Amino acid sequence: MRRRPGISGLQRQQAQREAFSDLGSVAASARQLAMEEQLQSFQSQLAQFALKHRADINSQPAFRASFHKMCRDIGVDPLASNKGFWSEALGLGEFYFDLGVQVAEACMASRLETGGLIPLDVLVRRVNKRRGTAVSGEVSIDDVKQAIGSLGKLGSTFKLEMVSGKYLVRSVPGELSPDAAAAIDVAAQDPDGAISEDSLAQRFGGGVGGLVRAREALESFMRDGMAWVDGQREPGKYWYYLPASSEKWSEVL
Repeated sequence: MRRRPGISGLQRQQAQREAFSDLGSVAASARQLAMEEQLQSFQSQLAQFALKHRADINSQPAFRASFHKMCRDIGVDPLASNKGFWSEALGLGEFYFDLGVQVAEACMASRLETGGLIPLDVLVRRVNKRRGTAVSGEVSIDDVKQAIGSLGKLGSTFKLEMVSGKYLVRSVPGELSPDAAAAIDVAAQDPDGAISEDSLAQRFGGGVGGLVRAREALESFMRDGMAWVDGQREPGKYWYYLPASSEKWSEVL
């Protein structure tokens, strides 16, 4: 008959389990410490790289974008504090603050025509034109996205909207509804960025329900000043021009 372990045997097994548990904790702590030390080493090397290539980071948009990606990969936010090492060493905080002001000015200057919704690439061209790139240096789409993100942290109304794989910048309060996004997508298929109630209603399945949704979406664009109406393009039908939908409008805005 097999004997059961005695008190001393149970105590020995418990001690072994506790020892293995302690060993596991020590190993986990060692791994965590090694990872933290490795991360600190990466951050130190990144800081040295930033100081060495400061001029390139500040003057070349593509180089600056690559630097931001390296920062994100190891969990460093150069814009997190305007008083931190990165802002003092590179001037990035001041750079993006100034760029944010220029983005806001460009959006406000075009708001009468766009209603506060403008394609991101058009906005970048307008910002570069206002900056005078020969003196200030050209900024990229990534730079403007960073600046808009910084404005958002300050509680501003500026927001990036993605419609059909294309970024739009909204500079007025509110949200772009799914029906409004569909209207922009349909209008983008027209060379002039134009859309009618009928063409949008077809996107919504046609019938009375589709026509009602189309009318409500287009009326919301008109209320917000994001569309121009044309009653002469086709007899008996109104067409709505959405500046946010067509590259053609970048020449006008």
